[in-house]
Parts: sequence; structure tokens; C-alpha cells
Amino acid sequence: MKTRLLLLALLLLFYFNASATHIVGGEFELQHLSEYNYRLFFNLYFDQLNGSPGAKDGTVRVTIFEKGTNQSVTTVILPLRSEKPMSYTNVGCTTSNLKTTKMVYSEDIYLDPAIYNSPAGYYVAWERCCRNNTINNIAAPESAGTTFYMEFPAVVKEGAPFVNSSPRLSPPPNDYACVGELFYYNFSSTDADGDELVYDLVTPLNGYSSPNNVSPPASSAPYSEIRWLPGYSNASQIQGAPALSIDSETGRLTVTPLNVGLFVFGVRCQEFRNGVKIGEVRRDFQLLVKACHRNETPEVTAVTHGSSTPYQEGQVLRIGPTDSRCIKVYFTDPDKDEPLTLAAKPVNFNNHYFRFEGDTTGIVNTANGQRVLEASLCLDRCFTTNGETYLLDLITSDDGDNGCGLPRQDTLRISMIVEPMSDTPPTLSFSTNKRVIEVAAGETVSFDVTGSDPDEEEVIVSAVGKNFNLNSANITFSPAAGVGTVSAPFSWQIDCEAVKQPSYEIAFTVTTPTCGQNVTRTETIEIRTKQFTIEDNVASGEQTICSGQVPDGLTGSTPTGGPAAYTYSWEVSTTSASSGFTEAPGSSNAQDYSPEALTSTTWFRRRVTSGLCTESISAPVKVTVNKPIRNNAVSGNQTICKNTAPALLKGTAPQGGNGSYTYRWEYSTVSGNSGFRPAEGNNTAQNYQPAALSQTTWFKRIVQSQPCEAVPSQVIQVTVVPTITRNTVSGNQLVCYAQAPAQLTGTTPAGGSGGYTYRWEYSTVSATAGFAPAPGTHTNAAYTAGPLTQNTWFRRVAASGPCEDVSNTVLVTVDPLPAPPTAEGAIICPAETATLQASSPAAGYVLEWYDQPAGGRLLHTGSTYTTPALHTTTSYYVQTVNSNGCATAERIPVSATVMPPTADAGPDQTIIQGKYAELRAKGGTTYTWSPATSLSDPTLPNPVAKPQETITYTVTTTSEYGCVYTDEVTVTVLPRVEPTNAITMNGDQVNDTWHIRNIEHYPDCRVKIFTRWGALIYESQGYKEPWNGTHHGKSLPMAAYYYVIELGVGKEQVAGSITLIK
Repeated sequence: MKTRLLLLALLLLFYFNASATHIVGGEFELQHLSEYNYRLFFNLYFDQLNGSPGAKDGTVRVTIFEKGTNQSVTTVILPLRSEKPMSYTNVGCTTSNLKTTKMVYSEDIYLDPAIYNSPAGYYVAWERCCRNNTINNIAAPESAGTTFYMEFPAVVKEGAPFVNSSPRLSPPPNDYACVGELFYYNFSSTDADGDELVYDLVTPLNGYSSPNNVSPPASSAPYSEIRWLPGYSNASQIQGAPALSIDSETGRLTVTPLNVGLFVFGVRCQEFRNGVKIGEVRRDFQLLVKACHRNETPEVTAVTHGSSTPYQEGQVLRIGPTDSRCIKVYFTDPDKDEPLTLAAKPVNFNNHYFRFEGDTTGIVNTANGQRVLEASLCLDRCFTTNGETYLLDLITSDDGDNGCGLPRQDTLRISMIVEPMSDTPPTLSFSTNKRVIEVAAGETVSFDVTGSDPDEEEVIVSAVGKNFNLNSANITFSPAAGVGTVSAPFSWQIDCEAVKQPSYEIAFTVTTPTCGQNVTRTETIEIRTKQFTIEDNVASGEQTICSGQVPDGLTGSTPTGGPAAYTYSWEVSTTSASSGFTEAPGSSNAQDYSPEALTSTTWFRRRVTSGLCTESISAPVKVTVNKPIRNNAVSGNQTICKNTAPALLKGTAPQGGNGSYTYRWEYSTVSGNSGFRPAEGNNTAQNYQPAALSQTTWFKRIVQSQPCEAVPSQVIQVTVVPTITRNTVSGNQLVCYAQAPAQLTGTTPAGGSGGYTYRWEYSTVSATAGFAPAPGTHTNAAYTAGPLTQNTWFRRVAASGPCEDVSNTVLVTVDPLPAPPTAEGAIICPAETATLQASSPAAGYVLEWYDQPAGGRLLHTGSTYTTPALHTTTSYYVQTVNSNGCATAERIPVSATVMPPTADAGPDQTIIQGKYAELRAKGGTTYTWSPATSLSDPTLPNPVAKPQETITYTVTTTSEYGCVYTDEVTVTVLPRVEPTNAITMNGDQVNDTWHIRNIEHYPDCRVKIFTRWGALIYESQGYKEPWNGTHHGKSLPMAAYYYVIELGVGKEQVAGSITLIK
């Protein structure tokens, strides 16, 4: 038989150093994980027989492009995650042709919505050369490349996430095709998003790889296609009758090949959502076509019950409720030793209420074996066509070429109309005739429940409580199941919990599952419980006591009602009136109850029981227990000065008792243990304010809160000490404004507790008001004040323990500073004295002259001061002093201004002999120049000088203040330059260069020589190397040339011509 091997060429970036003959196939897959997180897979099918082990790579590099612009977005490296051999239908088929490994590469990637948002979408691509050189339908396969390709959409659409996983392609087929025989393969794929998938054949992509560049970086689309050999095309990728084709909806590939060989073809799976394409996956396949041994087709026939001839297709079988529901089936094959299988496949319905009896597999035509296999197709009793005609295919198949090729089949289609078999409903019965049963607590209800089915089908007996759960009651019942008839016992022992509800209904059901539906019958039994109540159960004796006391006895009424005699049980709770109750201690089973001593509030109640379950609980009786009075404390001991009142005596808020308290304060002048009597004044409040005390006194507080006993606080002592005396300070003082007074001192006090502290205070208001702690250190026995600016009063507060005493007040009078004087400075010439004058602001003040603004030497006392001879401007300082010796706050500066020299003869000048210089003097009102030689007028500030040699002039000026000054200026005279007017270039060493006499006096000169047309042929800064009549090393022709000499003195230039003579 035929065996076929599909060799896949994959769609993913995979880089190997070996040739591409190792690639069987593969595909991309993009799986959505969460939000914008995806997993990119690459499934590679590796040829273990022909591929080099070195061609396996640990990672694969893939490239993602934007479809609209074909721009590269990113490159992703996919690590190898798993590798395992592929399983084939028959391992024996793989020994010579098939040995393939599946290698799975994957990596989790994040498709950033800020990047992957192009409406055109994206694609993944990988290129590799070269294809198998044994391919028979394309040109030059050994140099043909492979490009693998997958498209996917943007991850956002119209601002919202667009979630998509690519189609998951079916695994590659593991068979080869046979010449002249039909080959088919179900290529149908799955899509996680439920998108529509459309299949078609496409020409495989070649791309840009080549034998010289087997694994180039992935280029962007479009990609070139492979070249078909003559007779092949996209419509006829494998020649056949018919040629290779694919169903666009189911993905079923079919071909009946005409030629043997290895053929490559391409399949595309496109993905559509709401009619719009959103992606695609491409896969290249290689199909091996072989010349196979002939395989005969098996045969299948059927014979209905009571018929002597085989069933003919198109005949409609009618099977009634009482007809036989089995059909005889016979299947065989002309080939020897041929394995066969038999199957039934519904065509236009989907239930499977049928089965085979007998052989559905076996081998025919063996030596001494069967030629025909026999089985029966039997319809279940529930099978019905509901009046329609159902079609059922009986299919027999051989095993192909020993299990390697596609099997041959024969199909017999049965048409039938089938009516269901009749069914009798089940019945339900009980071992009791009662449907309402009345019981009391302690009794038991018991009976059997029986379900029966006349058709001897499965029977199930069950029960359910109406509005209650059977499992929550003391019920014994288990659902029972069987065939035909089944019984289940029911038993309920009525306990106290059950009688809490007056009535219960239980629904018993018998069920028969028939043809996929349940046929049921239900009957209800009611169980009623007998009800009793106890009345007149009242407990009394509510009261309030103090902790540790025994309450009065509690009494209980005589109850009525109930089914039997009464028993009593007193219960107690310290939690609340509704929870926490336990059996009361002591004798608690009498009609009345006497509690023991209590330490916390307690509730009591009486439980009365009659019979098994009837009981009554009285309303609780509360015995309120007040805690003992506690937290009765008063503020601590005090020490006060004699004849002063102590601070308020504060008492804490007591606790315990009934929450309402009465107070009584007591005192003693004897001791803390005796002599106490009610305190004077308001002594019934929580706090107490004693009056002024003259001797040490003890206090305590008594607190009362019914019904608890009164409780005294601790005793506190108020100690009384004598007052302070002999606290006096030194007398009044007079100081100048902003000066500090002499230290203030005081006597050593007496009285108090023996040790003293001090606090000096001051006031600028009066001797009796406005006092505050004095600035600086004011806690010593004496006090040193800082500078004062206004009259200030001082006093000392002496303290010892609780006692304080304020001394007498002393006044420090501040004398205001006198106003400053007015003064005038003087202007003098150098080496003269100046007389400075000042005026006092008032009579009786003295004026003092100093050389510094503060401190310094006293120079003179009086209204005028004459300075020594001065050469520079000097400042002096004068102040006013009043009769108390107080000086002005600041001395007034007075300046003796010495006029500086003002004569300026101007800058030195340089002229050329025969030229003139204009002198420019300033700084005076009159001018005199000397010597007067070569001057136009020696009394002008700016005379014109025309000396013949270098000379120095002196100017004498008189200023507006009569001061005389002198200054000098030098005029340098340079000789004239005298250029020669020719150069004789005859080589006799005479006049061979251009000589300029006196040019050495002008080192900053610039010499330029031009042709008659203005072309510059020579230029030099300075003239150290005379010109020799050349230009760029070549002799110039005889002619007249023109020169300009810039002397660098003012703007003087010398110009003329020079002639070259040869």
C-alpha cells in the first residue's frame, strides 16, 4: 500500500550554518496570554536522517515588520524549549524514509500598544537557503530559498484592546502518496478566538536568500516566489487527476497524483473576524509520491431481519415498535491476509443509540480462515427518527499498505425510519396505608418504599423533604436502584429537635431513565408531631448588691401544662440575659433558689421540663452587683507660705458602687492619724479648696456609694513655712543715654525654708506696674543691667520654697544725649594749615576735637581747631558734651581738603624732522612753557612746537585756588627717510638693492611696491632685508615701479617710484 510523507518547510526565523535540507517544515503561532502579553512559538520539524546535528540551533532570531510601511519594528530571539521525536501511525513506515524531530522554540513578548497600533497590522518573516535538490516541480531547487511568513493584527483598535491569537495549524501528515490513488489530508486548523478560517493554495515564497548568502537578515515584503517547472503552476502544484486542491472551508487536501517524485507546494490559512481579514499563516509542504502495490477495495453488505436479499442503497427501512432492531452486516476484501475494520457513522443525525454485536475487526482470506466477517448493527430501544429518514453509513476499511498508506474503504448508506418502543410508567407503593402519620417525641416512624417498572427497566427510588433536609433529621433512608423492582426502608426516630416543627412532608419518587429522559412518579407522606407547652413559669427577685455580698433568695411560680410531672433546673450567666447560661451552683433543682455570694452582675433563670422534650425557660432575673468603691485618691502633699491658701485639693473620679457618689472632706491640725473633723466651707464636692493656713494641716476625702461601705482616701499634708524678710536692694542712679548703670545689689534675706532663689525684674512704665524678668542673667543676688535708653525701675523677687518677697524699687534715670554740633571744613594747598570751625547746639555745652570717629586722641577743646601743615586731605571729628559728661551719640566728621596737583602737559610725542607737534596742557587757569624755543606762544595751553631735534618742555600752571603746579612733555624728532630711485641689476654689486636712508629709525614701517597697473610685487613689515628687484625669486623686467612706505608715525607715508635698470 501507499505511505506518504509530508515534508513541511516552516514559517519562522531559524538560522543554521548547514544547508536547509534539514528542514522538514514548521510554522509560527502567536498565543495571547493576558493584556498585551503574548507568547510567540516556532514549531520546527527537523529531518533526523538527512540533517546535520550541527544544524540544530539553540536560539532562533525572528523579525517583526509593520505591514503598512514594511519598516522593521523589532527582532525577537526564541530559545529552544523542547525537542522530541514525532509519532507515526506505523513505526515500520519510518525506517527508510521518515525520522523527524519536533523542536519547539518560544518566548514571551510584550506588544506595546503605543507601538503595535497600525491598522494595517504586522508580519513575522524568516529567510533561508536552500531547498532539497531532489524536488521535482521547481527550477533549480538546490539554489531556491525559503521565506516563512505570518501576519497578525494591531493589539488596539479604535482605542480599545484587540485580543487575538493566530490559528493553530494541524500537525503535519505522516504518510506518502501513491501514483494513481487518491491522497487526502485534513488540514483543518483551530482558532482560540472563534475566528473564521479560509484555506487556499499559494506559490511558495523564495525571498532573497541564495547559496552565497544562505541566511541573510530578514528583508521586508514583498518577497519573490519560486519558479515552477513547465507543466506546474499555482493551480497545478502537483499534477494529478484531479490535481492538488484544498477545500477553502474545511481545509481538506486532495490529489490523485500522476507522477512519482518529491513535490513542494504552499498552503495559506487566512483569519477573518466579522468579515474582515486580520491575519494569515503560511506553510510550505513537500509530498513524496511513490509507485505502490495495487490495493483492492473492500466490500460491505447488509441484510435486514426476515429478508433473504442484501439491502440496496436508496431503500428505506421501516422499523416499528415491535420489529427486530438488528441488521446483519457482512464485510470482506479480495486481497489475501487483509485486516479489516467495520464502523458506523451517522450522516444527518448525531445520536449514537446503536451498537455492533459480533466482530468489527478481523483478517480475511488467511489460510483456512474466514473469507467474510459478520456483525449485527442493533438499534437501542430508545432509537427513533421522529418520523424523518435517517442516513447511516456502514464503512469497512483495510489498513492501506501495511498501515503506512491511506486505507481503501467501502461505504453502504442505510436509509431508515424508526419508531420508538412503547414504555409503561413505573409504580410506587408503601408498606403502610397511612399518608398522614401522627407521632410524639420518643416514638419511631418506619415503613418500606417500593418502586416497580413493568418493562423491567432500571428503577430508582428516592426521597426529598419539603422545606427541610432529610439529612438534618434523625432519619434513616438511602436511595435504592435496581432493575424491575427495588425497595428502600424508611425510619425516623422522633427526637426533641423534630417536635420543634408541627408537620413535615416527604416526597417519595420512583424514576425510570428511558431513552435519555426520566419517567417519574411521586407520592407525599405527611408526618405530624404532637405539641405540648408549659405555662406560668415565672422567676422573681431582681435586686442590687455590692460585690461579695449574698443576694436575697429567688422565687419561682408553680407552672401549668405539659405532658408529665415537672423537673426544675436553675441556670446562671455572667455574660448577658440571653447567652452564657450554665447550671447554677448549689441546690439548683428546687422550685426556688438561694444564690451564693456574687462578685459580678449575674442573670438567673429557671428551666422547667415535662416529659421528654417539653420545657419552658423563664424570663431572666438580674442581680446587679456593684463593684467596691475604688480609685478614691486625692492630690499630693503641698508646702505653702504662712497665711496663704494651698492649691485646690483634687480628688479622682471614684469607681465602683452604684455610680452615684457622695463626698465629705475632713482635716486635722494634730497629725495624719487623728484629730480629723469635717473641713470648713464646701466640703461635699469632688474637689476641695482650703482657706489660708497658718499651721501645718492634714486632709482626706470620704466617698460613699450605696449599697457599698464608705471608703476614705489617703491622707495628704499641707506644710506651712514662715514668710521672707530683709529683702532690700541698692539706691537710685543717673546714667547717660545708652550707657549701663552700676551693678544693682541687695541684702541677704531671712525667713522661708532657708535656701533662696532670686529673680530681678524691670519696668519702663512706673515703680508699681509693667514689671517683667530683667534681660540677661537675672537669677543672682546682684544684677548687672545692660545699656539703657529710657528711665527704668528695678526690683528683686526673693523666693524660698513656697514663699516669695518683692524688694523695694530703685530708679535708674537716663540723661538724654546732647545734639551734635554743626561744623565746616576747609580747602588748602599742599603744605598749608587749615582752621576748622564748629558751633554748639546750646549754651553750656563743650566741643571736643578728636582724630578718630570713636576713641582716639583728644586734640583740642573749643569751637575752632587749627591743623598742622598737610599734604593730603585729612578728616577730624568733633562732639558735644553736656554738663553731666554725656556726649553726642556720634562725632561729626570735618575735613581739611588738600587740593591735588592738576598740571598735565599731555603725552609725549614723536614727529618727523621738519614737521610740527601741538602741545596740549590742562589743569590750570594760567600756563607758562619753558624753554620757549620753537614754540608758537609759551603762554598758551596748546602752543605749536617745531623743534629740529628731540626736546623736553615744562609747563607751570596756577589753579583756581592759587596753587602752582608743573609737568613735562618730550617731543622726539626722527630724521626723514630718503629712498633711492633706481636699482642697477648688472651684477657689479653696486646699487643691486634698493637703499632707503634712515629707515632703521622706523622699525614698525611697512614697505609696498606695485607695478604700474597696481599689482603688488613686494611687501615687508620693517625693512631689514632690502629689495633686490625680484618677485617670487625671478628678476622683474626693466620698468618704473611705485612704492608706498608707511612709517608707523601718525599717518605719515612716503610714496614715489623706482626704476629697474639692467
